[in-house]
Amino acid sequence: MANEISVSASLAATNGTLIVPTFGGTQQIDQATAGGGGPGFLKIGTSWETIALTDITTPGVCWCKNLDATNYVELGTNDGGGDQEFLKLKAGEYFPFRLSGLTTLRARANSAEVKILLIVLED
Repeated sequence: MANEISVSASLAATNGTLIVPTFGGTQQIDQATAGGGGPGFLKIGTSWETIALTDITTPGVCWCKNLDATNYVELGTNDGGGDQEFLKLKAGEYFPFRLSGLTTLRARANSAEVKILLIVLED
């Protein structure tokens, strides 16, 4: 199993009459170029700030966890027309996702600085 990224995720919901059975599992994703693993632990303030993806030419699979106990954090991008969030993580939440064609990754906390763990792998 060389040159692979393994991602595990599942989703289920039960809320009154809403019942969604468990979906998901583990998938293997080919990684063309070995690289990434950072940027790691970051402090995110309440204004949009750029996250440096040093040494990552083509960002691919990512995993982000909000380490704050109270506040949420948003991740987004700026396409020249303003900042646009694409992911919101409430306190303690984490989520795997894939970046596609983004050149600028940005983040902001809602009402107080938060710490996140962000892992970005080369595609």
